[in-house]
Amino acid sequence: MALYLGNRQQQMLSMGLTLSGLAALVGGGALAWANPQLYNPRVYEDAWVSGRMQGELAYQAPTDRRGQALGQALMAFGFVLGGSGLYLASGDPATLRPEELPSHRADGLKGRGANGSPGELVPEDAVIASIKTKIMHLVGANEWLRQCLMAPTVVIIGDSGSGKSTIANAIAVLRFILWGWPASIFDPHAKENMQFSTWLVGRLYGLGSDPEGSIREGLMQAMKPFEPFAQDNKTRHTLICDEFTGWSDGSYPGLAPIAQPTLSHANRTTRKQGHGMIVLLHGDKKGTAGGEDLGSGILESVLRFAAVIKVDGKTDDWGNPCWAGTARFKPPGKPYTEGEMSPVVVPELISPGRLKRELGDLLEYLGIGLEKDPAPPAPVIPQQVQQTVEAAFNPEAWQAIAERLYQGPVAADGPGLESLPDWEAIRPIAELRSLLLFCRQKGWRTADVGRLKGSWGKTNKITSREAIRQLVEAAIAANVAVWSAKNRDGEGSEFQILPGWQSWPTWLE
Repeated sequence: MALYLGNRQQQMLSMGLTLSGLAALVGGGALAWANPQLYNPRVYEDAWVSGRMQGELAYQAPTDRRGQALGQALMAFGFVLGGSGLYLASGDPATLRPEELPSHRADGLKGRGANGSPGELVPEDAVIASIKTKIMHLVGANEWLRQCLMAPTVVIIGDSGSGKSTIANAIAVLRFILWGWPASIFDPHAKENMQFSTWLVGRLYGLGSDPEGSIREGLMQAMKPFEPFAQDNKTRHTLICDEFTGWSDGSYPGLAPIAQPTLSHANRTTRKQGHGMIVLLHGDKKGTAGGEDLGSGILESVLRFAAVIKVDGKTDDWGNPCWAGTARFKPPGKPYTEGEMSPVVVPELISPGRLKRELGDLLEYLGIGLEKDPAPPAPVIPQQVQQTVEAAFNPEAWQAIAERLYQGPVAADGPGLESLPDWEAIRPIAELRSLLLFCRQKGWRTADVGRLKGSWGKTNKITSREAIRQLVEAAIAANVAVWSAKNRDGEGSEFQILPGWQSWPTWLE
């Protein structure tokens, strides 16, 4: 089982080993220098007897050097202990805040200027350069973090509350400061995470009245080729998909249709389209990533292609998952196996709330922060609908309606002939008759062109969506069907069959 040491534990162990090694080094050196042999009473007895006999008894000086050897061994052991302590010393910087803090009377930031004088404004470039230097020290001390910053796709796996969003936020912030990568965050729990200051930079989707709709529209727009990446500056873009497991398990029905395309995008096109995608999952099985019907091999390919962080589970006194500060990491391009996973310590500088305390006021000073997803545009009301609504509130129209109510129903109030199904119009179209009969046998009053293409169309060797759409158009022209209200401006693939099954002509059977 892997042994994990937090930053504080690592520092204490490093200090203990270093001091112990220094003590052994000094003690062993003193022993080797002052006492070449161990104390032995026989040595002094032989010297005394030789003196009493005045040289008549031959005396031989002792050659036992066990004391000197022990001293040298202690010195070597101390050297090893001290080296181990230095090796374990944490390379993380103590803080990311620059030494020269900006001072801004308007927003209350306090600090000292470049020359130590209070109230002096520090140039923004100097502030950012100082932060970048400290970030480079942080990344240099954590190789796994460097690989995550560079990887086109990062998958973070862990229970809710274990710190997945915290790590994803840190990667996005570090990329933004180091390289200027813009970030888009698609978070169904955006309102809750805003209270905990989880996200610091980027455009946050999921705050509006229709969070799933804004996430869906924002992600589909972001997954298009990122325009600045096509230019010479090669600017890339971070996309964070939070709570991705809920996109496919039914928790967010509006996001379910895009779960699999998003995962396929993370696997195939992130690098060439200029995206650095971060996907947050509750587990590493198909049910937690795209659903049980996820295409064979997609998840396996993603986990191999991506840098994978598996956050360790830890619970608080109430049994709720909480930040552990440790994880297991797999580099990108390696097989997703236990043998390729290595234990890592997550730096305390990116623990929950720490980045906010370190950089929150500085980012605000520099005009860097979160942007809310744009409000959906006001619906455009067609002129015909607008005229109908205005006519409904016309006093003369209201008077005419009142008179008809008073007089009772008349023949003109019945359904018009043009609204009745024209069964004879579809009698000559054998394929349409077959399609309608198939829907009746399945009990589908609402059907989809794509669904029919894979079932009825496959059986009848009609594999073109356009051919099926033409049949549906013929049914609509005969007042037998209408396009679904879910389709926008008549565009879409879902339609509804209007007449009840009992009103169908017998010849259609």
